[in-house]
Amino acid sequence: MYLKYLLNYPTSIKPVLNSTYNKVGISLFIITRSPRMHFKPHRLDPDKLDYFWKSFRIQLLQQGVLRVSKFSGSNVINLIFKPGGTWTIYGYHHRLNAAAEFDHYLLLPQMISQ
Repeated sequence: MYLKYLLNYPTSIKPVLNSTYNKVGISLFIITRSPRMHFKPHRLDPDKLDYFWKSFRIQLLQQGVLRVSKFSGSNVINLIFKPGGTWTIYGYHHRLNAAAEFDHYLLLPQMISQ
């Protein structure tokens, strides 16, 4: 059932990485049961930090994935060097996930039923 839908509407699973474009008018926010989350800042190695500022940060800002904030909180970001010579970035969100109210989205079945 899902495969048939995805074959008919392939753009439904393609991410739109532009913060100025919101076709359906839905915004995502996380409801938490605790004060703001803060992690102890740690320093990245100079080569990782340089790579992050030159490539990931600019790309993610342009795509709307990251946004500039005045919030003084921090999150742990790690860069892993892959064998092919590329980097993978990931953030540590375990504490945020533990404090967030559980929510799930059954968007695809709702879209199919319409």
